[in-house]
Amino acid sequence: MTPLSWLRLLGLACLTATLTGVASFALVSAGGSPLLIAPLLAPLFALFGLLLGWAGLHVRRFKDHKRTWVTPLAAMRIAIAARASGYVASVATGVLAGVLCASLGRVEAPLMASNALASGLACAGSLWWCLVAVVVERWCIADIDEDSDDPGEVARPSASPA
Repeated sequence: MTPLSWLRLLGLACLTATLTGVASFALVSAGGSPLLIAPLLAPLFALFGLLLGWAGLHVRRFKDHKRTWVTPLAAMRIAIAARASGYVASVATGVLAGVLCASLGRVEAPLMASNALASGLACAGSLWWCLVAVVVERWCIADIDEDSDDPGEVARPSASPA
């Protein structure tokens, strides 16, 4: 499995930001309101990042052969969660950036000003979550097999006897 690509995540965020921004601008121009962002999304995304980072630190401890609760199966699950979190956080960052741009277009209205503040903070929280996901996913990359004689040999699963 290849690590998460920064360019793919950036492209995904830019694409969703553009689509959301255009749709929100069209909605606001027609007299509607863009997607209203709850202010509690920012701490929620920050909490997701902290929990993922905490789990990632335990994977690092596991790889260093230190005492931890992580097993090889749990490390795999944390790696998959980090990978999925990277994509979800990237899309969330793009959507929130698009809503932020649309809200800043009519910032003189009190509702739009508060929506711009909430979406800006939530965008920062989801960006944090995305960065933590990329770092944790890189921490979860499997090491070279320590029992092999060849230093370049990678651990391979054995064939099933069945």
